[in-house]
Amino acid sequence: MDRFEQELKDALKREPAPEWLADAVMARLGAERQKKQKPEWFGWARLRWVAASMALVAVVGGVRFEQQREERIRGEQAKQELMAAFQVTGMKLRQAEERVLPVIHRGQE
Repeated sequence: MDRFEQELKDALKREPAPEWLADAVMARLGAERQKKQKPEWFGWARLRWVAASMALVAVVGGVRFEQQREERIRGEQAKQELMAAFQVTGMKLRQAEERVLPVIHRGQE
């Protein structure tokens, strides 16, 4: 073997790792994992709560919209009934006037 081969063999010779290396590697891995983790806000549990809250808001909003629609329909029906009552009242008043006016005119003669 020449000198170059001997240096190469010495450089590539297997040596046991230092005792502190495993702890250092594990600590570094833990730090890297913490960096890569998403913030807690984006966790699945929070996402489920947000989705459930949005669904609840949609349901409550839908119920309130339906209540307002029904109230508006009842108001329109009451308006129609009132208009019909006014028409009947007007007709009855005209009939009464038609009966009373001739009596009044006869009394003035």
